[in-house]
Amino acid sequence: MPMSDVEALAANGQKLRVAVTKTSAQGKAAQSATPNLMSFSTDENSIWFNGKKYGIYILKGYENLSDGSQTGTIQSFLGEFTYNVWSSAQENGNIVLVKNNSTVMVASVYVNDEANELTLYMNDGDAVYYVGITYSTGGEYSISEIGKFNLISEGSIINALTSTSSNKPLSAAMGKKLQDEKLAKTDVVNNLTTTDTSKALSAAQGEVLNRRFKYNYISINFSAINNTSDSATIKGYMGNIDGNVLVTKLTSGATLIDSSSEDWVITPQEVSTSKVVFVGLKLQSFRIATKTITVTISGSNYTNMAVITADKYVPNVVNNLTSSDTANALSAAQGKALNDKISALGSVYRIKGSKTNISEVLALTDAKVGDAWNVTNAFTIGGKPYPANTNVVCITATSTSDHDENNWDPIGGTVDLSPYAKKSDISYTTDLPDSLVVPQTIGGINKGKKVSDLELFLRCLIIYYSLKFSLLYKLLVQPFTSRIHLVPMVFMK
Repeated sequence: MPMSDVEALAANGQKLRVAVTKTSAQGKAAQSATPNLMSFSTDENSIWFNGKKYGIYILKGYENLSDGSQTGTIQSFLGEFTYNVWSSAQENGNIVLVKNNSTVMVASVYVNDEANELTLYMNDGDAVYYVGITYSTGGEYSISEIGKFNLISEGSIINALTSTSSNKPLSAAMGKKLQDEKLAKTDVVNNLTTTDTSKALSAAQGEVLNRRFKYNYISINFSAINNTSDSATIKGYMGNIDGNVLVTKLTSGATLIDSSSEDWVITPQEVSTSKVVFVGLKLQSFRIATKTITVTISGSNYTNMAVITADKYVPNVVNNLTSSDTANALSAAQGKALNDKISALGSVYRIKGSKTNISEVLALTDAKVGDAWNVTNAFTIGGKPYPANTNVVCITATSTSDHDENNWDPIGGTVDLSPYAKKSDISYTTDLPDSLVVPQTIGGINKGKKVSDLELFLRCLIIYYSLKFSLLYKLLVQPFTSRIHLVPMVFMK
């Protein structure tokens, strides 16, 4: 508060009242209703006295401003810092703070009374923010300009000529290096005769070279060319240029172009002062046509043109293993597929490792046919039990939508022997009934003799087949042998 205001009050004998308010707005209202009241606010550390504010203005919501901001948004940002206090705040030295999101910045205030415009500049350490606000008669506010300038820190300066950054500055040292090493105009050569390797060629001479390459070609009616010794006819085939010119152009790297509609690709094979040989290639469906032209030359004249044509089939590429075509080639992809199949024949199973439980194997979604896993715990698959350390092999490749028991097959497993008697359950006897006594010559088992399980099985088998053949003999052979008086001793008791 200027001392002149306080001294004026003392001279008039008026009392000075002092109040403390919570907010600046409350202080403004209090001093308006009570003359000579000096109000201190705690939210801004500001002072209101006789309708004027001294101290700090805080402007909030800078992040909400833009070129198209409406009056309401701008008024919300300005708060109490309205058009009518811009000039007095600048004259009184009021502090203006601007809040941008969570950053509070000190603003430099510039007021143009004639244009009714306020300009604020703020610095957050990395950039300078600015905003111009214009006041129109009738209480309307608008944004005349808004933006920011990035500040250059020492660490952002690049002291090299290798960086490709487009938003960082080059150091003065590198600028000096460019200045010292720049190409002087005197180092540019504007001719094609110098052999100095330290000089640069001018752009004008570059255009001369470009024209030479661009227009250095020979147009040949390649499809019409035929055997002839007539110089004028050959010259017509060769684009109406003389023989010696043809040799000069080819020696200088001229390009040969087919002027016909058949698009022959022509390359020179031999060039001398007396003979030029061309070869042309043309693709027709799956065949390559070739034409070899030999031209003999004498000075500017042509003495002969000989033409040799050929045709070669280019096989198509078949990318499957079902075609029976004998004229086309198999693709590299199918060759690899065959090689993979052949390689797989030598190793049907691929040992992948061990899993603790079968559920871990069934959970695999990327198993290939032939992948084999050892399951260390006993498990059941397909309703059948399998002991610990049984291997399973993938018989159908798995995927995220197909990975269950049907993709796997156990290798080995168990055999159910429950229908068979155990050795401990078999008892031996030596008391055979007389009705089961068999002659020694048939079964080899005597009454009262104790035999082993295997021997018992084998001898019983012999007895079974002996009785079987004896019965067949009686039924089929004996009726006939009685007539011819033949007795098969093998079957007699």
